[in-house]
Amino acid sequence: MSKEKILSEKSNAVSIARNTYAIGWWLCVAVLAVSSFLFLFRLGNGAFWDTDESVYAEVMREAEVSGDYLTPKFRGENFFDKPPLYYWEGLLASKIFPGPEFAYRFPSALAGILSVLATMLIAFEATGSIWTAASAGIILTLFPAFLEAGRQVKLDVPVTLPILLAFYFFLRGLRNPRWYLGVGAFIGLGVMTKSVVGLFALPAIVFYALFFRNFSWLKSAYVWCGAILGVLIVLPWHVYETYLFGSQFWNEYFFHLVVNRFAADIVNGSSASVGGFLTYILQYGAPWSILLIPLTAVLIFSKNEDRDDPFKKSSYVFACAALSIIIVFSVSTTKVIYYSVPSFSFIALSLALTGSILYRKQNMAMFFALLAPLILCAALIYTIMAGFHTYGAFAALNTLARDEKKAGLVLAANPYPEKVYEYNFGLWDTIFYYSGGRKVYLMQEDQVLNEPFFLILPTEFYRQKPFPEELASRFTTRYSGPSLTLVSFVP
Repeated sequence: MSKEKILSEKSNAVSIARNTYAIGWWLCVAVLAVSSFLFLFRLGNGAFWDTDESVYAEVMREAEVSGDYLTPKFRGENFFDKPPLYYWEGLLASKIFPGPEFAYRFPSALAGILSVLATMLIAFEATGSIWTAASAGIILTLFPAFLEAGRQVKLDVPVTLPILLAFYFFLRGLRNPRWYLGVGAFIGLGVMTKSVVGLFALPAIVFYALFFRNFSWLKSAYVWCGAILGVLIVLPWHVYETYLFGSQFWNEYFFHLVVNRFAADIVNGSSASVGGFLTYILQYGAPWSILLIPLTAVLIFSKNEDRDDPFKKSSYVFACAALSIIIVFSVSTTKVIYYSVPSFSFIALSLALTGSILYRKQNMAMFFALLAPLILCAALIYTIMAGFHTYGAFAALNTLARDEKKAGLVLAANPYPEKVYEYNFGLWDTIFYYSGGRKVYLMQEDQVLNEPFFLILPTEFYRQKPFPEELASRFTTRYSGPSLTLVSFVP
């Protein structure tokens, strides 16, 4: 072969590599664009849900009314359920965007978009493959439960972002120790978002050190300076609240809301079982959560010479990081299904790396080429259905929240009668928010009422006419929707 031909072939190979990299880069940009659209489109539509959304929205509303932005309050009482970082972000967004629904949800949606970016950055840093990075971003973008959680006023997606960034800065620190400063800083921001959940970057770091047998980073001064930086981020608010409220703060903030979650169900029996917790991940993480098990099994039992493949080691790191989060919340007595959300990014990373390994090691290019479009189409449809609450239980809850909002607005516009009761319903946080703080009382079976009042009850229950005619004849329907009816009573 002539020298000119060899040089020509090398030039062609370089050109193909550059074009392939450029296409992968533009694919990452497209993933971010799709992610931004899915998280932000019609974000302000739909009322705040019971319980988390409406409670956190009320905390922000009361902070805005009182001007006290340091000590969160709910219904006028100190509310130490979570640190205040998300409240500050939501209040800042409310100064920029009209409408509380969009503004208060915006920090969560933005965290979702940035989590997709962080996931791609981690994949690229771990593998050097822009296509693997794009794959990880696609999987997380089309992870139904991740989008659904990120379009709500919940802290599970917002805390995912600092967890991912802390791990990304750790990976970058292996090449340039100055990046280690960001590890502690983002762990601190994670703690200020959702307390101890912000520490879940640490298991991922430990798993990486174990699989790659690299603990040299512990000797870096930047690691410990970063830890000090994280403490400085966390310390001021905690010291301030301790100064004001002493042991009361720590009893509510840490012992009741962190320690007791492992010993008792603190959400009044509405916590999921272990089976329900895992079913949620499998059902609303589909198709990715379903693919994870067989693909990981194939990876584990692949040829021994692949054992030292950095792709394979990194895939194990991400799988173990996801599993550690799931196990911690599975053994906890309180198992709110959204607790698993921070694991989804690591599942996406593990799947992307596993797919890359199988694609290039097992001669499965044709299999992926045929199957990938079908999986992506199914994931997109399912993600839209779940993320925009048009599917199953999500649709029912969305309808209920809309009825609660409309009933609450009627109450806000009609201060008389003063008393508001509920019967056979049980949820009123959303009504409380939209009514401007109208307290709702539980109506007892044998309660005698000789004063005007509002009554909230399920529409289907009300249509069955469970009340005596002499009582029902004095009801005036003020609002009636598919899920909820509001009536007024005058004796």
